[in-house]
Amino acid sequence: MCKAHSTNDWLIISHDLTEALSHIHTKGFLHCDLKANNVLVSNKHGYIIDFGKACDSSFPPAKKYSICYPHIAPEVRNGSPCSKASDIFSLGKILFKVGVKQNIPLLVSMAQECLDASPVRRPTTTGIMATLASIISH
Repeated sequence: MCKAHSTNDWLIISHDLTEALSHIHTKGFLHCDLKANNVLVSNKHGYIIDFGKACDSSFPPAKKYSICYPHIAPEVRNGSPCSKASDIFSLGKILFKVGVKQNIPLLVSMAQECLDASPVRRPTTTGIMATLASIISH
């Protein structure tokens, strides 16, 4: 992560990532492997990359993980299939990392909501985008 970006830049990048995830979900897919290594930041914009584990949201595979990957939602680690909520959890891990490293408390707070242990209590991409849009300076 580059310190050259302003707080507002990071909020825009976070919005871009959330919007990209929303688009993926709208098209009927799940990313299933969203993590910092699968994000590209270029010209103050964020992009989701590496769709190697993406799947149709109608038929998500269930997999029991023997290794505890920190970006994988707890319910998925325990054998439940990927879902929009598990992608939100993974997005939350990225937003949390950015928020802490760049000292953006509002982003940390929003990320913590995404990291809720209960998938049903996690926010939607629409809610995250609305919150980010309300705090981005134009």
